[in-house]
Amino acid sequence: MDGRMKLTVAEIGVDEYKKAERDRAWFRSTPAAAKGYARERGNYCREQMMYATLPDALGNLQRDAHFYRFQQDAVMFARNAFRGWRAYRLMVGE
Repeated sequence: MDGRMKLTVAEIGVDEYKKAERDRAWFRSTPAAAKGYARERGNYCREQMMYATLPDALGNLQRDAHFYRFQQDAVMFARNAFRGWRAYRLMVGE
C-alpha cells in the first residue's frame, strides 16, 4: 500500500458509505474525474464567496439579496465538491 487511506464503513458510517458508492458509480469509478470535479466545484465555491464579500466595480458592497444568492451558490458548490472528494477517497484514498 502506498500510504493512501480509503474510506471505510467504520470511518464514515453505513449511510455515508452508500452515498459514496453512488458517487463512485456516478463518476464511473474514474478517480481523475472525481478529483477534477471536486477541484472545479471547490474553485466555484471560493469564487462565489469572494463575489459575496468583495465590493463591486463601483466600490459598493453587495446588497443583501445578492449576498444571499452568492452564499447559496457557494453552499451548493461546496456540496458538489464534497461529493467528488468523497468518491475520490472511496476509489483511491489520500
